[in-house]
Amino acid sequence: MEQLEREVLEDLIALLQPERCKDLETLFTQVLTLFQSHGDDWLVLGSENGDPAFYDKLSRRCYEQAYPLLTQHQAALSEPEQRMLYSFVSQGSGGILRDWVKGGMQESASQVVAFLANATKLLIHGLASETNRSR
Repeated sequence: MEQLEREVLEDLIALLQPERCKDLETLFTQVLTLFQSHGDDWLVLGSENGDPAFYDKLSRRCYEQAYPLLTQHQAALSEPEQRMLYSFVSQGSGGILRDWVKGGMQESASQVVAFLANATKLLIHGLASETNRSR
């Protein structure tokens, strides 16, 4: 089980290199593609019989790549606000991805990517607009 977890996380790290993920859509597409190729493995690793910390480890690995992408246009937000935004988006996205995998990946990856990217962009732009108005 530990070997499988290492392999899956190594594959994730390889996909999330900065030269491969220039925007949120690419990031989400890379992650969903990996989920699809290792679908059964993700279910086992994230199940009650797997590592209870698996999704936390996954989240930490994604943080290094996703945080800069998410905050690059957020000059209006303070550093603590940027970290809170990342936490909000990553936990929500992670929940959607877990449900998608556990539900047998019925929706197409492109549909899930489009939803995640659009929801994230709307949140970021709305929050930035509101922050700029209140300052």
